Amino acid sequence: MTRRLIPALALAVMCAVLVPPVAAQSADVGADAFEAAYLFVTREFLRPVSSRDLLQGALAGLAEFLRARGLPVPSVVLNGQESHDLQVVRDAVAGVGRRLGTATGARDAGYAAVDGMLRELGDPFTRLVVPTSGRREVRPSGYSGIGVVLNLEVHPPVVTEVIDGTPAQRAGLRPGDILMEIDGRPTLTMLPEDVVARLRGLPGTSVVLRLRRGGGELTVTLVREIIGLRQAALRVIGGVGYLRLEGFEEGAGEEATAAAAELQRQGVRGLILDLRGNPGGYLDESVTVASIFLQRGVVTTLVARNAQRTRLAVAAGGFKFTGPVVVLVDGRTASAAEMVAGALQDAGAPVIGTKSYGKGTVQELRRLPGGAVLQLTVAQYLTPNGTLVDGRGILPVLDIEADQNTFGTDDDRVIQAALHWLERRASTLLRLAA
Repeated sequence: MTRRLIPALALAVMCAVLVPPVAAQSADVGADAFEAAYLFVTREFLRPVSSRDLLQGALAGLAEFLRARGLPVPSVVLNGQESHDLQVVRDAVAGVGRRLGTATGARDAGYAAVDGMLRELGDPFTRLVVPTSGRREVRPSGYSGIGVVLNLEVHPPVVTEVIDGTPAQRAGLRPGDILMEIDGRPTLTMLPEDVVARLRGLPGTSVVLRLRRGGGELTVTLVREIIGLRQAALRVIGGVGYLRLEGFEEGAGEEATAAAAELQRQGVRGLILDLRGNPGGYLDESVTVASIFLQRGVVTTLVARNAQRTRLAVAAGGFKFTGPVVVLVDGRTASAAEMVAGALQDAGAPVIGTKSYGKGTVQELRRLPGGAVLQLTVAQYLTPNGTLVDGRGILPVLDIEADQNTFGTDDDRVIQAALHWLERRASTLLRLAA
């Protein structure tokens, strides 16, 4: 299964690799990477681009690469016939790679040609992402559950860690406990994902576990709660829920769902969704977040090359927040965050703050020989009512900016404006009821 994703300020979709991997030892790896990138651009980039411009850009990038190393630049002549010119440029890149004599040099020459070609697109969001050494530590995302880590490779599963300050710790669970049943259902034949799904749930709901410990067994009832939020923050301000979402990386949808459910459980009379400073993340996470507040319909429509349209629908199942919502945005709210704000705005939710960034194009990630990834603009997205976001942004109904000294606090002017709107709405409903 593939993941749709949005790097910061870039809405992207991870797709199947169309080019077979080439051995890193190959002297032609750079030429292979260049050709693959060229084909992706000419077939999938949002707007048609002259092949001659692309190939001349590739030669310019290759020339810069050679001059920076004090090497002579080969003379290459294009005749305007695409198949001929592509082969000529590919041969030039391959020739540089063989001259440098290393796979790394050959790869870097190909990447230089790709960079030169991409400059011709004039698109800041289409770029080459070159792999770097070292491992990036990824922290687990937050969720609503009981706070245990399980070994799911054995059957039944075994507790390997109990997280401090969680329902599992307070109930006395220990590493080595064998999880025999969840709510009366045996775990022996459960799939790992089913075990996880049954342990997680909305905050405030309970789950009954039957455990084997040593030679005996015990049954415990635990009440689920939010565990380890890292992208979402929540609190209650004067009876109104406040949910700040800092990104749409993996797990953001689950965190936002858990946070909104907890606020609703506490009986808040409305919710402020703060997307200020949110640069984006995974596309499917943004659909999940929007679906918390929408009952039905479309979250967004993707418009690709040749006007091909793909509608992303609201998720029908799962938790739904039933109260009124106000969305906060600013000039740093971008991409997936704008998608959510636009969807809620079209559904009637007021948007307060300042105009958002206006990044409404969609990128797809394509892996190239040598390990680099081409982040390629392939579509634009529209709000449910058909509004184009790219270059325009989301326009708030009330234009107001927070003071940096009070940003995010209860004294934040934007938050105060949102609270005022919710109070006015509640007063109107009371008058209608009377």
